[in-house]
Amino acid sequence: MSLCRVVHPNAKKFVAFLHVVGNIADEGELLIGNDKAVIKALDPARISLIEVIIPSSTFIEYEVLREVSIGLNLSSLVKSIPKPKKADKVTLTVVSDEFYELILEDDVKRRYRFRSIEVSPTEVPELDLDFKVRATILSSALRDAIKDLEGSEGIEFVAELTEFLLLKAPDLNAQIKLSKASGSLIELDVREPSKSTYDADYLTKVADLLSASDMLELSYGSELPLSIRFKLADDTLVKYLLAPKA
Repeated sequence: MSLCRVVHPNAKKFVAFLHVVGNIADEGELLIGNDKAVIKALDPARISLIEVIIPSSTFIEYEVLREVSIGLNLSSLVKSIPKPKKADKVTLTVVSDEFYELILEDDVKRRYRFRSIEVSPTEVPELDLDFKVRATILSSALRDAIKDLEGSEGIEFVAELTEFLLLKAPDLNAQIKLSKASGSLIELDVREPSKSTYDADYLTKVADLLSASDMLELSYGSELPLSIRFKLADDTLVKYLLAPKA
């Protein structure tokens, strides 16, 4: 008997999560509990943390004998799995504490077996962070801003008033304004004027996933990490935490 067996109806979306997490880190952890599955990874430089929380209600089958933790070799995993078709579903079976299987299925079943690896702890005390700026932003607006500033060494976030948020790339002599007037900024709470710079490459790695949501919550402060949180239509929650540039 397997330790757990879960079936996600959209293999394309599930594998996309693995690819995004794999862009950030070579290794990750998959925790499967009674009411949710969590994919999370901390990059080797310990600069960014991504966490994808998928509620059990998203799966069409969800059988968990006991909570399990799987160490994912993401660099190997994403190379081994072919690009799923739109109609594919994916079945994840944890055979033992050492092995797990992925099955992509439409008219044909394709089975892949992997060994669980030991991964470093990915805990970050996010709850202790006293963010000075909190914003609700159109996801597409932030994604486009990051893409437009791609290639810069760092993107500086500047918030002084409650009407707009500036994203600056000084080395490109460029800046983008997200404002309430344009509709790209929904809400902005500035407890303290703040500016902080974050690595543009790390922001670019998560930008494509933003297109899967309508709105996101962004929080930061001077010399504090940047927090991005958003939900997908199926209530999957994505959390991304990025340390400021030194």
